[in-house]
Amino acid sequence: MPHFFFDTHNGDWAHDNVGIECVDIKSAREAAKRTLAEMASSTVPLGSDYQSVTVVVRNHRRQPVYTASLSFVGLMVES
Repeated sequence: MPHFFFDTHNGDWAHDNVGIECVDIKSAREAAKRTLAEMASSTVPLGSDYQSVTVVVRNHRRQPVYTASLSFVGLMVES
């Protein structure tokens, strides 16, 4: 089964040196999406109105094969 690594960025990079086995790149992509959702749900931009979280999936050769990001942008609207 192929091995994939999931590097994350949430202000700082966290490099995955362990990885997980996934059936294929489609499964790794789904795992990356779940990772993003988990990161976003636990990351609330308290001091600002901008936050971005990113996942980069690397294959067994450590080459990037998929990347995904979520961003929160808030804007105060005064009437």
